[in-house]
Amino acid sequence: MNPSQKDLEYMQIAIQQGKNCPSVDGAYNVGAVITVNGQFATFGYSRQVPGNTHAEENALNALLAKHPKKEYLENVVLYTTMEPCSTRTSGKKSCTDIILECGFISKIFYCVDEPPLFVDCVGKEILVGAGIPVIQIPQLINDCKKLNSHLFN
Repeated sequence: MNPSQKDLEYMQIAIQQGKNCPSVDGAYNVGAVITVNGQFATFGYSRQVPGNTHAEENALNALLAKHPKKEYLENVVLYTTMEPCSTRTSGKKSCTDIILECGFISKIFYCVDEPPLFVDCVGKEILVGAGIPVIQIPQLINDCKKLNSHLFN
C-alpha cells in the first residue's frame, strides 16, 4: 500500500511534533499523530508529559481523554515517526502493547525502524502479527532520522 498525499501530510505533522521533544541521551525523539475517520484528532511527542513518556502513548492518552468511552473511534490511524517500541529500558509498558490493548487502531504509518541502539525492537512484526497493517513512508525517512541526530553524531 502506498501512502496518499494526506498520509504524507499527517506524517509531516508528526515530524513537527517530534521537533518538540527535549533531546536527552538514551532516548529517541519521536512524534505521533492520530486521525479518526480521516480527520486529525490529536498528536503526541516523546517526553511531552513527565515520566519518560513516548509519543504514541501521549497521543493515545490525549485521544482517550477526548473519548473516554471510546465512542466514535472508528478508522483510527496512527502516524509515528519511528516504529512503535516493543521493549522499554525503563520497564514501562511498550507502545506496541498499549496499541494492542486499546483495540481501536486500524492502521499504522511510520518512517524509520527503531535502531538497535538501546533494544532490539520487533514492534512492527508484533503489530502485523496481530492483524494491524503497518506501512512505512519512505519518502520522509531522512526527515525522521534528523529528529535523532543527537544520538548519532
